[in-house]
Amino acid sequence: MEGVRCWVLVLAILSSASTLCSADLQLNTNLQPTSIIDNVTETLLVRCTLEGSNNDAVAAQSLTLSFKKPSSVSPKEHVSVERNGVPKLSSDIENRASVGGSINTDSLTASFLNLEFNTVSCADVGNYTCRFTYLNGTSMTMETSAEVSGTSRPGRIEVRHEPVKPKYTVGEDVTLHCEAKVSKPAGEWTWQRLEGEVWKPYTNGVSQGKPALVTDCAYFRNTSLVYRIATEEETKFRCIINNDINNSMETSINGEVNGGQPLIISPVLVMLAILSATWR
Repeated sequence: MEGVRCWVLVLAILSSASTLCSADLQLNTNLQPTSIIDNVTETLLVRCTLEGSNNDAVAAQSLTLSFKKPSSVSPKEHVSVERNGVPKLSSDIENRASVGGSINTDSLTASFLNLEFNTVSCADVGNYTCRFTYLNGTSMTMETSAEVSGTSRPGRIEVRHEPVKPKYTVGEDVTLHCEAKVSKPAGEWTWQRLEGEVWKPYTNGVSQGKPALVTDCAYFRNTSLVYRIATEEETKFRCIINNDINNSMETSINGEVNGGQPLIISPVLVMLAILSATWR
């Protein structure tokens, strides 16, 4: 039994030694930049490289780069290069990206695969995985991944009133709504009212919806303010994202007494009133 255990140990050591040859090589996934800003970041470079000591026993077969969006179930191959071949680019990104790379059979560490986007959007946020396939007595692979995150700036703010009227009766309630993409992480809405020449915080009747992820680097959020018309004068409000005046929208409402209907006096009644006064 001791002899059997010894042979098992020797076989285990030999097995480990055969895999250590390939372990001298390291596969890297490099990103530049690692985070994009939607509609701001212009380019994205993803690079697959090998480093370490070359091993004559390892015969390189291919380098591939796949991509998986956060909302996707499975990854999709973006680019690849085969031994003695030219790099190939997926048709769905060929109009906005370029590829370069090769398998160097003389020096594995000189092998590489590049994917460069010249137009970047939220569609490129996700996980990029480099995979190296090679022969070392049998077909083997190694892979490594890197993540591209994404953020966005607030979008155009939409404002509406409910109900929609040119003027509101004093004492009537009107609801003001603001909604927009509020960046990522999701921004906070606040309201202000113009008092004299100063904008002051306004919190009465204010509510805010939960953020909803609408792209991989942007949230959508709404807010509302219920206001009871108190005066015939114009009242101005504005909604703001993250208290940034550059991401705000102003709106105003006007009030009127009795719905703005003028008092109609009959000419006959006027004449009777005059005659009554004369007879007296």
